[in-house]
Amino acid sequence: MLKPQEQFFRQIDSANRVAIVFNQNWSGDSLATALALKALLTKLGKQVDIAGDIAKQSDLFNFLPDFTSLKTELAHGSEFIINLDLSQTKTKDLKYRLTADQLEIVVTPADGSFSTSDLTARSSGFPYDAVIMINCAELLETGNIFTKWSELFYQVPLINLDTQSANENYGQINLVNTQVASSAEIIWQLFKAEKSLIDADIATLLLTGIISATNNFTISRLSPQTLACASELLNLGARREEIIDRLYRQKSVEVLKLWGAGLAKLTQSANQKIAWTVFDYQTIKDSKIKRHDLLSLIQDLIANLPTVEVAILFIDKGNATTALIYSLGQWEADILSAPWQGTGDKKLAQILINEPADVAIDLVLNKLNTQII
Repeated sequence: MLKPQEQFFRQIDSANRVAIVFNQNWSGDSLATALALKALLTKLGKQVDIAGDIAKQSDLFNFLPDFTSLKTELAHGSEFIINLDLSQTKTKDLKYRLTADQLEIVVTPADGSFSTSDLTARSSGFPYDAVIMINCAELLETGNIFTKWSELFYQVPLINLDTQSANENYGQINLVNTQVASSAEIIWQLFKAEKSLIDADIATLLLTGIISATNNFTISRLSPQTLACASELLNLGARREEIIDRLYRQKSVEVLKLWGAGLAKLTQSANQKIAWTVFDYQTIKDSKIKRHDLLSLIQDLIANLPTVEVAILFIDKGNATTALIYSLGQWEADILSAPWQGTGDKKLAQILINEPADVAIDLVLNKLNTQII
């Protein structure tokens, strides 16, 4: 039986056009991995489309090579086919009338008559030979992509690429590796034998994925393999200083003010393994702060508290509360968020509790304090 890596290349070899989609709550690792994979497959002569919700953090990652090729939609089938059953009734004449909003097709029978049961319609199908899913534990995590193009995911082979233990292995080919820190490392493992394909731009994309997933190599579960991969990418021309400058050094006054407000309310649990703070939703909205600015508060500041293993940002929306649960240690955020049907991955998960902030904070902390001891 072929290994998943061998299955991957066999499927790609037979494909002409490939779609790449990623988690609607995507990370820098997901985005950079998708762009790197597109560049590699393009070098192999494939036509590749990437689709996802790119608006959330576009200003943070728009320095990435080929960023402008990202789309919010996939391509539809090129033809719409209408079938009319002629086995019982033959046609005498066929014509159509076209208006601004409608196409009316007029069929005159030679004898007898047609009924609506004689008519069927179908699309010519989606123009893809495979779909590659990046960091999606289940199909629904693609959000609007799955909702709008659900038939596609059941018509063509799915290649499932992920690092999450919660992944449902729904693909015809499953490249799920929970031992690596980033999906970028899975791509490296696939293509490292063909280093001639990995130019400086692709190396930069893969290193961006690793740096984003490891918070610039500061997570506690960092492995020697991850460091070796990063070293190889640097040798291949990855632009580390550009990545660090764009992801970590460019902070606006608004972001710094928000960080100050968050740190003023920062609290730790009795065992100092959980840290949390709370923000008012209207304050965030008025300051036009984006989601990645909130996450950087965790990554750049809270993560440096030596004993913290889980950090939580609560967002007070009045009668409802959103919480971002970020794992800094052995705990998997998606599992921690499961009691509230959270969405996300092992590093970051989001939950919504229909309670005021003070009630929601007590609910979450009471639950997590029994697990993180």
